[in-house]
Amino acid sequence: MIQETISAVHAHRLPEEKDMEPGKVYIADEFQVAAHLCCCGCGERILLSIDPLGWKYAEEDGKPTFSPSIGNFGLPCKSHYFIRKGEVVWLK
Repeated sequence: MIQETISAVHAHRLPEEKDMEPGKVYIADEFQVAAHLCCCGCGERILLSIDPLGWKYAEEDGKPTFSPSIGNFGLPCKSHYFIRKGEVVWLK
């Protein structure tokens, strides 16, 4: 199922893929890393490094924003989207 919204969950460690829920991005602040299941619904785990050379992260009222876009070009789905204030914005 395609995700249109996504919420932030803060955790000490990232959960294993089998324990992740669609529509949630898990943030391990201590390790500057985030993970979510691909928003296209394919079920692939997407890892994001939060640092000056990776993604920038902001959150407002539990609604995450990542910059730049998330391009899963190495996956069969080849999905490409932004996460902005908890909304998934699809790119063609």
